[in-house]
Amino acid sequence: EKARATKNKDKQQEQASLEKVTDYVEEETIGDSERTKQAMSVIQSTVTEQTEAERQREKELAAVSIKQEDVEVIVEELEVSRDVAVYTLRANGGDISKALQCLVRS
Repeated sequence: EKARATKNKDKQQEQASLEKVTDYVEEETIGDSERTKQAMSVIQSTVTEQTEAERQREKELAAVSIKQEDVEVIVEELEVSRDVAVYTLRANGGDISKALQCLVRS
C-alpha cells in the first residue's frame, strides 16, 4: 500500500513536471511566433521603403533630358548597351563627359 502511494505520488510529480515543460515550450513557441511576426513586419516595411525610393529615383532620372547623339556616342565608343548609356547619362545629369568618366572607371 505504501509502495503504491509512493508510486502514485511519483507519477503525479512526473505529470506536474511534464506540464511545466509543456507550458514553457508553448510559451516559447508563442513568443517566437510574435518575434517572427515583428521581424517580418520590419522586413516588409524596409522593402516597401526601398521600392518607393527606387520608384522616386526612376522618376527623377526620367525627368533628366538627354541628347540622343550622346547616347549614340557612348554606345559606339564604349560598346555598352543603349539602356546602360541612357541610364548613365541620366544619372550624371545629361553630362556626357561625366557619363563617359563614370563608365570608363567602372
